[in-house]
Amino acid sequence: MTCSPVNLFFGCLVSFHAFLGVLLCEMFALALCHFPAALFYRAAQIFEPPNVCTGIIYSVLMLIYYSLSFCDSIVLMVSVLIVEVIANVGFLVGFLTGGFLWGRYWHQQVRRMCHSIRVMCRKSADNPPRHFMFCCDSKRNHTMDQQNFTAESVPVHHVYHESTLHRGQCRGQEQQQKSNSDARDSARVVALPYQDAAWKE
Repeated sequence: MTCSPVNLFFGCLVSFHAFLGVLLCEMFALALCHFPAALFYRAAQIFEPPNVCTGIIYSVLMLIYYSLSFCDSIVLMVSVLIVEVIANVGFLVGFLTGGFLWGRYWHQQVRRMCHSIRVMCRKSADNPPRHFMFCCDSKRNHTMDQQNFTAESVPVHHVYHESTLHRGQCRGQEQQQKSNSDARDSARVVALPYQDAAWKE
């Protein structure tokens, strides 16, 4: 790979535009979608479990929450599409100014950088979690996060292979046969003096 100033300039320019685009998308999604959705989600948790009096309020709050989460997913998809377009532009620019290797380098560099930005912006959201198009049930995940599971409270299921069980059974049978033979030998040894005395009489 030959180093070309023109290639470096245009590659950095394309990377900067990709960085700016994905950062603006994530800030927009955080401020206008996820933050209001989290407020409505927290408000809905006040009325959980819903009853006859609070059922309508709970349903309305959760409907708004899911709508804003859907908008957050749309912004995420738009961000991914923007990054892919800019990455392809970076590949074309790198290919024209530095060859195939530089084109592939800028393409992967743009995608890797933008993916890291999305991960940093979304991985810390756990109550409610940020998921894509209702792929995960946030209510179930939040309930599971609130439960404190310890090693003592989780049952341990031991799984044994069939051959292991067979070897264990064979070993137990051998030990039982050995103990029975030892018992017979000891009884025979004890009975020998009495048999000798009876033979002499």
